[in-house]
Amino acid sequence: MKGISNFMLAATLSLVCGCNLISDLFIVEPRGGGRPEDKLPRDTAAPERPSVPVFDTAVFFTAVRFPEEYDWCLDTACGNASSEILLYRNGNIVRTIAAGRGTNISSDPDFIHTVGGRVFTEYPGMSENILSVDGKEFLRIPSNERLKGVLNRDGHFYTLTQGCLGRGIVLRRDDTELLRDDSGILFGDFNDPSYPESGALYEIGAHYCFCYKDAAASCCHLVKDGIPTLSEMSGSDAILDMKLSGKNPDFARTKGFGRHWLSARLFYTSDGTCIAGQCSDSESGPVHSCVASLNDGSTDEICSGEAILYCGDGISWGVISDYGGKIKIITSRGGQTTMPDTYHFFSGRCAAPTGDKLMIALTPRDRSIPPKVLLGDEVYEPEGLGNGFIAGVSCRITQTN
Repeated sequence: MKGISNFMLAATLSLVCGCNLISDLFIVEPRGGGRPEDKLPRDTAAPERPSVPVFDTAVFFTAVRFPEEYDWCLDTACGNASSEILLYRNGNIVRTIAAGRGTNISSDPDFIHTVGGRVFTEYPGMSENILSVDGKEFLRIPSNERLKGVLNRDGHFYTLTQGCLGRGIVLRRDDTELLRDDSGILFGDFNDPSYPESGALYEIGAHYCFCYKDAAASCCHLVKDGIPTLSEMSGSDAILDMKLSGKNPDFARTKGFGRHWLSARLFYTSDGTCIAGQCSDSESGPVHSCVASLNDGSTDEICSGEAILYCGDGISWGVISDYGGKIKIITSRGGQTTMPDTYHFFSGRCAAPTGDKLMIALTPRDRSIPPKVLLGDEVYEPEGLGNGFIAGVSCRITQTN
């Protein structure tokens, strides 16, 4: 069995040494002489060096495993077959959760979310949607609400939901409702690769926040720590994405960089801020998938038509999941790869940028071929998966000292 290992992010920092104190450089004789014991002793201890931050890169992916005799592609049990959700960390199974028949855990990849190394699931029913973490129920919400973001903060679960019809948002802390807007439409969700693993609800410093637009009033709101603030009126130049990275929110609009954008998302990378989406030279012109840099205004055309876009450090990727039944990956550097077999690519969460490499999960449509995870030129097979599929991947970088 192969597993993902050695995902350590090396951090190289320059250490700046401060100047020695003047008292360390000069020993001053007291006026009028004086006894040696009256002189100030010189501190000969070596100065304490500042600690160098050490970072750990953990790669998570979730998979669903079925009994060998069950054909999950046909899914004759309509999602009620006995199954298990597997959480992998760096290629090793760290958690197994019973799902399907007899549980309140769904095996649908759209209802499985990995956040902070924990598995959050939804189980939509006729009257309620049951939310669980690591297989244990923590909240029930109305059946017409879908989970779009979740955070575990200070021992509380903060959840952000939206109505099934695409509008109406609710923010809760545990089972207490903090904010509701029946005409609100969220920016972001779990399947949007430009958003963190926690979905539309994310942390900036010590704060939690999200952004949404009011469909009725054509205005955009920033919500920080549960308090909404009117940020922008969209007007004729509609806002396609809105995120907070510092004190003020950033916007992706329908017009910019000399193009008309049909869809656009903000990506934050070590190189700065990028806008990625589908655009054309005019409102009726051919559509291209492009990445534009807010730093210098440059625009890279990844491919013609629509692709799922990812931005990394100095490179961007476009994933076309219906390329003649196969998956095609195109880079901003001019490279392209077509997968030799046909694969399922369930959502944008089936890939994630890790530095200058793209991690992508592939589940073959032919069940005799094992699922795999690609990271750059490396190919890994999840241990113990057998008959099943990979639902999504994520990368989490934490400081360990």
